[in-house]
Amino acid sequence: MKRSDLLAVLFTFIGILCHAQSSYHYARQIPAPTGKGWYGINLPSEIFKHIKSDYGDIRIFKVTKKDTTEIPYIIRIREASAEVNTIPVKQLNKSTRDGKLFITFELPKGETIDHIQFNFKEKNFDEMVTLEGSHDQKEWFTLAENERIAALDKNGMQFNYNEVLVPSTNYRYLRATISGTPVTFVDASLTSTKLVTGFHHHVAHRWKATDLKTARQSVVEIKFKYEEPINFINIDIEHSADFYRNYTLEVLIDSAKTDKGIRYYYNTLTTGYITSIKSNNINFELTKARQLKLTVFNEDNAPLEIKSISASRPEVTLASQLEPNQDYYLFYGDEFGTAPAYDIVHFEKNIPDTLPTLELQDEIALKQDVVETKTPLFQNPVWLWSIMGIMILVLGFFTMKMMKNK
Repeated sequence: MKRSDLLAVLFTFIGILCHAQSSYHYARQIPAPTGKGWYGINLPSEIFKHIKSDYGDIRIFKVTKKDTTEIPYIIRIREASAEVNTIPVKQLNKSTRDGKLFITFELPKGETIDHIQFNFKEKNFDEMVTLEGSHDQKEWFTLAENERIAALDKNGMQFNYNEVLVPSTNYRYLRATISGTPVTFVDASLTSTKLVTGFHHHVAHRWKATDLKTARQSVVEIKFKYEEPINFINIDIEHSADFYRNYTLEVLIDSAKTDKGIRYYYNTLTTGYITSIKSNNINFELTKARQLKLTVFNEDNAPLEIKSISASRPEVTLASQLEPNQDYYLFYGDEFGTAPAYDIVHFEKNIPDTLPTLELQDEIALKQDVVETKTPLFQNPVWLWSIMGIMILVLGFFTMKMMKNK
């Protein structure tokens, strides 16, 4: 064996010793199932601070007097989703009267729509839309009345809200009446939306708004009771006049103590605008967060008066097959844990959508996290002398062996 190969093996061995696997720090008992079958295990809000963002450190174990068996599961994140289908339509006529624009569409027989988007040549407009439906173009029924659509493209500000939502309808003919600023109609897109209902939890939080006059900004800090995976907030604003403001939403990732106080570090989640035209719902990628920061850019306008802020997250459950009269535990909190590879992920469609639920019991701390200052490995004289001794012994052994062979 070459000396270089010997040293490589030696240091690899030392590296393995220095990077020993960690254990689970927490556990919760799963209530006993009433019968054999599939169950949903809800993850409570307070558990997420100890779980990795990818949920890779979660395990379910069945514990008996003889052994411990790992039980497969799948994670269900119950977010709402939508499948949007565009419906081909025929424009029958277009006319104007008394400053109003009338457009009639013909839909394929049997098709339903719940959403219509209008496109105009103008980049700036402010219109009111009334939408009616008919089966014979003689008797018309109101589907939506005085719905506002508007667009703004001025001084670097861009905004376009040109959609009208209606109850799902299968009228053969639709008639839109558009009034407001003169516009040049280009086309319209009619769609049907298939919704997959999500299951959402309200996230407990508190918030504080600060107006920065010099920066012409309003900064809203949203602090949550627990660190949870969040993907939605709603901003309810009191107003007597129309408004349009750009915003940036950020998540707190770290903080550091400095001579001037604590400095906070954020990552941007999303940007957009809040406006008086529509509800100010902010959807973003599911993100584990304890604190968010919303920055509203007021420019030369007075700060907005925020009435309330709400936040929510999707329900996160584990689906697993369990048996009665058995002791099951959920283990988690292994920072080096990796996601398991179970066969059941390939057969998720065979698992019922609705399952009886089990609520986890109180958390059990398996290992206390002790923060201590340790001397770096290669500055510790005991380790240095030990490593040198091992190297001398190993090299001496191979030297003697080579001399005997000669």
